[in-house]
Amino acid sequence: AIEDPRENHFDPWLATDRAGALHAVWLGFDGGHAPEKKMQIGYARSSDGGATWSEAIAVHDAATDCPDEAPGCLDKPMIAIGRSPRKVKPAAEMIYVLYDSAITEGMRMVASKDGGKTFGASVAVMRGGYGDVEVSRDGVIHAVAVMGDPRSGALGSVEQWIEYTSSTDGRTFSPPIKVSADGESVPFFFVNPSVVVDSARKLIYVLYASGTPDGAWDIALATSRDKGQTWTRTRVNDDGDCANQMVPNATLDAKTGKLHVMWLENRSGAGAVAYAVCDSGGKKCGKNEAINDQPFAAYAFVRHSSKWLGEYNSLLFDARRRTLHAVWTAIVDEGGRPIARIFHAAARIK
Repeated sequence: AIEDPRENHFDPWLATDRAGALHAVWLGFDGGHAPEKKMQIGYARSSDGGATWSEAIAVHDAATDCPDEAPGCLDKPMIAIGRSPRKVKPAAEMIYVLYDSAITEGMRMVASKDGGKTFGASVAVMRGGYGDVEVSRDGVIHAVAVMGDPRSGALGSVEQWIEYTSSTDGRTFSPPIKVSADGESVPFFFVNPSVVVDSARKLIYVLYASGTPDGAWDIALATSRDKGQTWTRTRVNDDGDCANQMVPNATLDAKTGKLHVMWLENRSGAGAVAYAVCDSGGKKCGKNEAINDQPFAAYAFVRHSSKWLGEYNSLLFDARRRTLHAVWTAIVDEGGRPIARIFHAAARIK
C-alpha cells in the first residue's frame, strides 16, 4: 500500500511512463468528511509493478491553489504522462498532474520533468474540474470537463455542457471549445467526459453522458477532425430512449483505429456493464454487448452511499497482447445488504 500521513484517501488515478514505472495520484485530507483540513494532491511512484512505492509527496501548488490549507480547496486529481512539447524539449518525458481548485475556481495543472521528483507552479487549464486528460503522441495535452453548476441540474440540464481545451507548450491552454450540442441536456454527475486521441489519423474523441433529469441518458461520442475546433456527434448505445446510460470510458486500438467503449446502464431493468466498438472517425458504433455476467443488485444515483456506482470506471487496451481490460463498480447482495464491489473482465481482440 502507498503510505500517506493523511487520514483519508480518495479518487486514485494511475499512469505509466515509457520505462514501465507506475505513477499514482489521489486526494488526501484529515477529518471525517470532505472537505475538511490538510487537503493535498498526493503522488507516489513505483518501479517494481506496485510492490513498493516511493514516499508520498504533495504535488499541488499550495500557495496558489490551497493557501493556508483552506477547507475544501482541492478535488478530482488526474495524471497523464507523455513526451514534452516540441518547443520545450522533445527527448524528455513529462508528468502532468491536474486537479480542481476551489480557490482559483477551475482545473489546474502542475508538471514534472524529472520523473516526479519535483513539480513546478500550477497553470490554469479550464474552469471545469470533473473531466479527463490525455497526452497525444506529439506531446499535446488534451483536457475535457463538464461545465456548469450541479445545483442547477445534477442529473441533467441545458445549463451544463462539455468543453475541450489543449496545450502545445505545457504552460498555456487554448480557449475552451464547446463539445456538446447547443440545447443538449447534460448531467453534472455521472457524465464522466473522457477524451481519447488518435494521433495517426488526427482524430480527437470525447465521450459523455447526455440526457434529462428523469435519468433517460444516452452515451454520446463527439469526434473532431480539426484539432477540436468543430465536433460531430453519434449515439453509442443502441437501445430505446427511456433507459439510463452513464459513466462512459474508452480506449483506442491504434492499429485499426477502432474505438472501444464501455459504460454502465439499466436498459434491462437491472444494472449492467455495456460495451460497443465504434468505427474510426466515430460515424457508426456497433451492436452493444454485455461485459458483466450477473445483473447488479441495485442501480442508484445516490452518491457516497452503499449503492453508489461511482463516477469513473476504466477500459484499457494491451496492444501487444491484443487484450482489453475493463474495471468497474457493481452493487452485489451480501447477506441482504447492497455493497459496492470492484470487478475486472478481460477479452482478446482479433
